[in-house]
Amino acid sequence: DCSDVASGGAATFVKSDDVEFAGRFEEWCGERGIDPAIDLLFIDTSHEHEHTVQEIEHWFPLLSPHATVFLHDTNLWETYRRNNGSMGRGWDNERGVIRALEKYFGKTFDETRDFISFANGWVIRHYHTCNGFTILQRVFP
Repeated sequence: DCSDVASGGAATFVKSDDVEFAGRFEEWCGERGIDPAIDLLFIDTSHEHEHTVQEIEHWFPLLSPHATVFLHDTNLWETYRRNNGSMGRGWDNERGVIRALEKYFGKTFDETRDFISFANGWVIRHYHTCNGFTILQRVFP
């Protein structure tokens, strides 16, 4: 429960299953007078393939026409290398997050290297270090 950390001002803490909350997000926003179009979405949850597929299926329809999506752990293996050359321990999630993106975009990605790609109106920027970080920017709504 992070309600003590994210309180006050414009911050609101919601403790919920992320996929379940996506299903009631528009209603939740309506009750608070908030536009339910998401400009910035950060996905860093279970890192499992099926869960990430569900997150994409439930959250992406709620994205605004100019949305940006951050996804962490898009290059997750048992070990990883940081930008400074040091290494850390991770876990092999069988390419869970990057496979979910491949399914969504209908193309394959080599998550073991940095890349920029384009698909379905999105710019896809991937950084392979530190378990991988991928940024999606919608350019053609």
